[in-house]
Amino acid sequence: MAYLSLFMAFVGLIAPTPSASPNAEPPTEAILAEGLKLYQSERASWVATDLMLATTIDRSQIGGYLTYFRGDSVCTVFWAKGSTGGAGTPLIGSYVFLSQDVRVETSHFQPVGAFTTTEARLFGIRQAALDKINADRNEFPVPANTSLNLDLLDGPAGTRVYVLTGPQQAGIVPIGNDHLLTFDKSGRLTATERLHSTYLPMSQSIEQKEIKEMFHTHLPAHPYITATDICNSLLYPPPGCTQLVVMSQDYVSFFNLEKKQLLILTRKAYERIAKSQATKH
Repeated sequence: MAYLSLFMAFVGLIAPTPSASPNAEPPTEAILAEGLKLYQSERASWVATDLMLATTIDRSQIGGYLTYFRGDSVCTVFWAKGSTGGAGTPLIGSYVFLSQDVRVETSHFQPVGAFTTTEARLFGIRQAALDKINADRNEFPVPANTSLNLDLLDGPAGTRVYVLTGPQQAGIVPIGNDHLLTFDKSGRLTATERLHSTYLPMSQSIEQKEIKEMFHTHLPAHPYITATDICNSLLYPPPGCTQLVVMSQDYVSFFNLEKKQLLILTRKAYERIAKSQATKH
């Protein structure tokens, strides 16, 4: 299978469970759904922040924000500095988008409001995640020219807090230095996972004229593409790039950026296809 790769890099990925059997059915739909939801959350945070900073509101008074899903919408709320975050705490403002269509044109601004019970609970979880990050900078490093972004995905079993590394330079696709903090329904931190073991700020070389794919590999401990891989490829797509390929010992994952589709093949199946195509040329 011939293709032009934008990046080739080895990224170790740590997982809490052993490597999946090459005969196991990949959880393709679950990974794709999580990756797209993570992207929608971070995208809403980006657009809402840009919109808020463009208002006449004094940005020095903004204490923070959080984004969460409410039905088929995704909401980003902003509070003032010094807010405790309890239910009823006044908000500076909030933006609501359709989760499948997060754009400036589809935003709905609410200039007043107060924390709901759900928002107050998520505020507490966000603060607990920040406390964990600030207490252990060795585990949660901040690479040069980056910042850490938090995305909360709430569910019936608890809340998943993803910690993403956001580059402050243009033309960078951040791979790695990402974490997953899991909180139970009572808001107690139950698990902390460092996903990729390293950080790779991928960039296009001067010599590359045409970009078709991004590519990196995972250690055997985690055989599949991650939700963070999907999210970052959509947030920071290099011009012309249409696909992200993640290869491990037993599987090869293909994520189509344009169609937002995911295909996971066994390494053996991938090699058979590659060999078959090679004999045709």
